[in-house]
Amino acid sequence: RKTQGTLEAHTNGLRFRSSRGETLDIMYSNMKHVTFQPCENEIMVLIHFHLKNPIMVGKKRQKDIQFFTEVIDASLQVDGGRNRNLYDPDEVDDEQRERILRKRLNEVFKEFCRKVEAVAKKNNYILEFDIPYRDLGFMGTPHKEMVFVQPTLNCLVNLTETPFFVTDLAEVDHVHFERV
Repeated sequence: RKTQGTLEAHTNGLRFRSSRGETLDIMYSNMKHVTFQPCENEIMVLIHFHLKNPIMVGKKRQKDIQFFTEVIDASLQVDGGRNRNLYDPDEVDDEQRERILRKRLNEVFKEFCRKVEAVAKKNNYILEFDIPYRDLGFMGTPHKEMVFVQPTLNCLVNLTETPFFVTDLAEVDHVHFERV
């Protein structure tokens, strides 16, 4: 579920404190894959944690935890194609603000990832954030609908659509491509 709050790096893991006062702890030793996905053509910049063992979030067991910030409202993204004028100065200003916001959010999230890696390394944990290779991505159907699947250094991921798809490349034995 979506909630607002703060994410902090500690000596043995991360702690998320929601604005409602709830806390969620994610231990470094329980992290199997950690991914930072900048917002290039998506509407959000995100950090995703795929865990070795599920943890309780509310009353459900979760193996995938994600923290994100939307760059633009999804409603604006859907409605954006209609009624746009190429020469409208307000539209040009909005697009410029959006580009600046995307760049700033990408930098803030990337710096947070660097700091988390440094804290983990200082406390003898091995943690390295993967970044998906967008140009090597392809359309696939890991669950019931067609989504954009992207490779990282260690896995194949789709982190923008739910349910999330993360599969370790070391666990793949056979690959079959249809209609290639």
